[in-house]
Amino acid sequence: LAPYGPEWREQRRFSVSTLRNFGLGKKSLEDWVTKEANHLCDAFTAQAGQPINPNPMLNKSTCNVIASLIFARRFEYEDPFLIRMLKVLEQSLTEVSGLIPEVLNAFPILLRIPRLADKALQGQKSFIAILDNLLTENRTTWDPVQAPRNLTDAFLAEIEKGTILLPNMSSMLKDESVWEKPLRFHPEHFLDAQGHFVKPEAFMPFSA
Repeated sequence: LAPYGPEWREQRRFSVSTLRNFGLGKKSLEDWVTKEANHLCDAFTAQAGQPINPNPMLNKSTCNVIASLIFARRFEYEDPFLIRMLKVLEQSLTEVSGLIPEVLNAFPILLRIPRLADKALQGQKSFIAILDNLLTENRTTWDPVQAPRNLTDAFLAEIEKGTILLPNMSSMLKDESVWEKPLRFHPEHFLDAQGHFVKPEAFMPFSA
């Protein structure tokens, strides 16, 4: 049922490259996972040695890591919104593997039957509605002048086709929040405490 066409491929390329900017495959993502793991350990500790099913908490921690990338936020494990979202997601995944969706996937012409897809994929529609609410909430605090806070911001910040962009390299390489002494020759910018070479993520040489 998924439209694996040119539009999907374009969105996939954009998503992967943008997620890398937000830490996918980098140290920063590891930090997010570590912080969430600490919350998970605290939740296990709070059970005071009582027997529990760890799967719900593991699902919640995984959801929070993904939410950090997409919405720059996390949910408390007892948050009713998170609990409902995971329940609806589970229902949606169960529906997709059902008989009717499999038949619709094999014979897309059946999608023309009125309300058949809606009836077969009610969980998916409910999950999309939840995501729409999160998107609306994110949009209300989005400032297009500022750098994207998360993947959702990056999707919202569409640039009109034909727009001429002039990158301000000087601003990046003289940012005092990144470089200790941006206006001076300072080799220590590229050395760690042991004197080994490191390449800062903010460094962008000419023609890179």
